[in-house]
Amino acid sequence: MTKIFESDIENIAIELLEAQGYSYLTPEQCEQKRENFADVVLKSRQKNAIDTLTPKVPEHI
Repeated sequence: MTKIFESDIENIAIELLEAQGYSYLTPEQCEQKRENFADVVLKSRQKNAIDTLTPKVPEHI
């Protein structure tokens, strides 16, 4: 019987998401983009995504 490891499942999930257009950041890349290690959301990436998805919405909303 072939053993399936957690890392195998993670790699499959990453590949599937990348095939759908998502980008994967390694933990090291996430650390570089965080203003503070306690931040869960990468604010600069979130802002870029919002601006891309909703270009006509004013920023103050």
